[in-house]
Amino acid sequence: MVKKNDAQNSGIWGDYHDKISQIEVFFAAKKGECPKGVSLIHEKVSNKHYLSFRFNLNGVRTKKKTGEDFSEVGIVQAVIKAGKIADVLSLIAKNKFALSDFDSWYDTEILGVSEPVKLLTYREIFSLIEDKYFSGKNRNTGRQRKREGNGSANDFATFDTQYGKFFAKFPDWDKIPSWTEIWTVWESYSQGTKTFTDMKTTVTAIIRHMPNCDELMKKINKVDCTQTEFREKQFVNLDEFLAWWDSVHAATPSIKHRIHREARPKWLWVCAMSVVYGLRPSEIAAAQNLTKPFTKDGETVYALTDEVRNPEALLVIGDFTYFGASTKTGMRVIAPVPDKGLWERLQIRNPMLPKYQPKPGSKPGTVVTGFDRAYGDRLANMKCPISQKYAFRHLYNLLGELYGWPQEYRSRNMGHTLAANEIYKDRFDFKADVALAKSGKQHTALPYDLAITKLQELGVDTDLPDVKLILRTIYQLD
Repeated sequence: MVKKNDAQNSGIWGDYHDKISQIEVFFAAKKGECPKGVSLIHEKVSNKHYLSFRFNLNGVRTKKKTGEDFSEVGIVQAVIKAGKIADVLSLIAKNKFALSDFDSWYDTEILGVSEPVKLLTYREIFSLIEDKYFSGKNRNTGRQRKREGNGSANDFATFDTQYGKFFAKFPDWDKIPSWTEIWTVWESYSQGTKTFTDMKTTVTAIIRHMPNCDELMKKINKVDCTQTEFREKQFVNLDEFLAWWDSVHAATPSIKHRIHREARPKWLWVCAMSVVYGLRPSEIAAAQNLTKPFTKDGETVYALTDEVRNPEALLVIGDFTYFGASTKTGMRVIAPVPDKGLWERLQIRNPMLPKYQPKPGSKPGTVVTGFDRAYGDRLANMKCPISQKYAFRHLYNLLGELYGWPQEYRSRNMGHTLAANEIYKDRFDFKADVALAKSGKQHTALPYDLAITKLQELGVDTDLPDVKLILRTIYQLD
């Protein structure tokens, strides 16, 4: 006969206790997922677990068997049953379920044969989430997400931002998830930050693959995910931008290092294009008609360099950059700020697109952000008054408003929604507010036909050459 101590030494008894200990740890994590008012308790002597709860009507606390064994599956099944009990107790408290029917309901629904539960590990759940993500489409462009080819780097980078970086916070992917561990990872981020708010998406995706999803969703919905911490918003007005641009441009010939001397005008041109066209930093790398015409659906937009056939200086932004990244909102045609003097001063019709080539084997995030990072480094090197590159986009938005463009037109040019454009207005500083007030553009311009009618009602002869010239200029007609 093997004695207990001998069994421990041989590993038999120790293995048994290790297994029991693991289940007890699992039980301790899972019992916290029970709804308020229903507890899961374990009696070590009998190695059984029970559901304990109190009827609100009589205040008596009741302990009943779960009908499950003390295993990982049994524990999860018991937690699911706890949720069902909580729902019925709530109905009893509201007089919508008879207390006298509870015992028979319990025998049938709780102690009856349970549907088998499949427990997935973190690794299995993460894989399902990834597969679902790549089977979907880009929410802005409707483009099918890819695992390879043009746009795949963006899709992988977005997946990592939305899910991957949070998955990496879980130490053991081969464990069965528990709310306690999920919450521990979640609250490792400061509440009120964008990261804390963003992780709600990941937590929700994980929970949806857990058996007691409905009960856990109630816990998630109680978490305050309001973002209260924001980065400082930068803004630069046109005078400040031009003073900086002129100064840097004038100093360029004196740069000793040839590579830097040749590169500076290119990045200054990118800055100018961001202001004049409201481009996102890398969208200029997706321009389709810088030096040659672009045709689609039988319509041709001539080259930016062609002042005769493209007098409006329209710019076509494609779906992909020249280095294979996708643009945020896909293809669109952009009208520049309607100031030809500004175009000439900033030399926008003289394309000088910098070349960026990701290194072979670069991570998706590196491919996607490489052009943008290089741009940011150049801005810092040129001592730009702003470090947030989107400030140039906000300046375009302001200039468009000063020129009387309606918000719908500005939003379409910038490739975002009206709601996003409203948020952009938060970037305007006091000088911008004063400029808008002075411009008088708070009034919406009349449609062309209505303007003709109003002028004729005032006795204006709209067929006079001078009047036609004025109307052509205001409404940009041929």
